[in-house]
Amino acid sequence: MAMGDDDEEDEKEPGKKGLMDKIHMVQEVVLVVQNVLEEIANIGERVKNIFNWSVPFMSCLTCLVLFLAASLLYIIPLRYIVLVWGVNKFTKKLRNPYSIDSNEILDFLQRVPSDVQKVQYSVLRAPTGQNQPRKKK
Repeated sequence: MAMGDDDEEDEKEPGKKGLMDKIHMVQEVVLVVQNVLEEIANIGERVKNIFNWSVPFMSCLTCLVLFLAASLLYIIPLRYIVLVWGVNKFTKKLRNPYSIDSNEILDFLQRVPSDVQKVQYSVLRAPTGQNQPRKKK
């Protein structure tokens, strides 16, 4: 009888391990999806904060770049701009093989605070003159 009991326990264990593995895999997938959605939401908040002038310097810089791009498109045909961009993109590794690739737009967006960061920065600001004790004359 002891032999039969051991066989039944061995048969149950792989099923339990398989179920636990599936649960862990689902948890990992849920975490990955949650992190991706959080990054997308952060990028959306950062874009919103550029256009509602939360950081005036960066908003002004964005307006300047958009104005220059519109002026450039007005003066130079789009076909030539795409041609120059393509030649630059495909010869970049030939001109400088040790350069590090970067995305300037994402680098710019990383410097704009999201809504959560704006709240954190407002909490960390120095107290105003109202909270400071007054000096006696």
